[in-house]
Amino acid sequence: MKVKTKKKLAICICTFRRAELLTDLLSSIFESEKSDVFELSIIIVDNDEFESAKHVIDKFMNRGIDIRYNVELSRNISNVRNRCVDLARNVDTDYILFLDDDEFISKNYFLGLALLYVKDNPDVIIGPVVTCYYPETPKWIIQTRIFERSRRKTGTIQSTGNTGNAFISLKLIDRVGGFNLAYGTSGGEDSEFFYRCKCIGTKFVWCDESEAFEYLAMDRANLKYAVKRARRGGQTYAKIRCSEYSSLQKVSIAITRSVYGGLGAIFAILLILFSAKRVGPALLIRSIARLGQIEGLFGKAINMYGK
Repeated sequence: MKVKTKKKLAICICTFRRAELLTDLLSSIFESEKSDVFELSIIIVDNDEFESAKHVIDKFMNRGIDIRYNVELSRNISNVRNRCVDLARNVDTDYILFLDDDEFISKNYFLGLALLYVKDNPDVIIGPVVTCYYPETPKWIIQTRIFERSRRKTGTIQSTGNTGNAFISLKLIDRVGGFNLAYGTSGGEDSEFFYRCKCIGTKFVWCDESEAFEYLAMDRANLKYAVKRARRGGQTYAKIRCSEYSSLQKVSIAITRSVYGGLGAIFAILLILFSAKRVGPALLIRSIARLGQIEGLFGKAINMYGK
């Protein structure tokens, strides 16, 4: 596949004290099959004042892909992402690809991305993040699949995305603005960003061939973390849309979410107790997310980052 002029694609990675995982991600990028559609560069912003990622980056210097390394001291993920965008702008890139520092990509990642880009030329391409499990992961987590994300057919139009695996036009970012600092410690900054993109008619397209893989960390492989994440997700969902709701709508949402969320949570807990967690966790997570929306209506948010 050839294009008249290669598009500049900056791979942006925010990192914090994950040297081993970052090594795996960078290795997968360098080992992947490249496309002549994109000219790649890598931008890494380290949120660690001790520069714990620097020795990793040094290993990959002068290997055919330009790498830029910078440190952002503010413990706010939105600031870190915005620093990535600023650095990408400095190298005059056309597109940004956000990947997380605990992921690694498939061998044909860029080939699939290039095919879809040439075919549809969308503003945003979203790819799957496939959950992988360590051998010691509790069986009920694997069985219930509560940490797994749904997949779609390539070319499916999406209504939103997340920065775990997202290809974004820099022109789009310039148009809608960067990541909102108000979501920088709670998380959900990517949901809020993509919601603003949706509001101006942005075209999101799914690319199932551009796979990123992520091992579920053992300190997250538990129901407590899953519930906390669901609560935060519900808060973020409502907080983003809160200004669009009238007072009457807020009351209606609060009542319905209380009923369905509360009853669902009670039933889910009973199922969990009597099934050794094999049944019920998914219902509990959905129910907690509904209850979290009530909190989000009034600006409540739990912090997931910055500690």
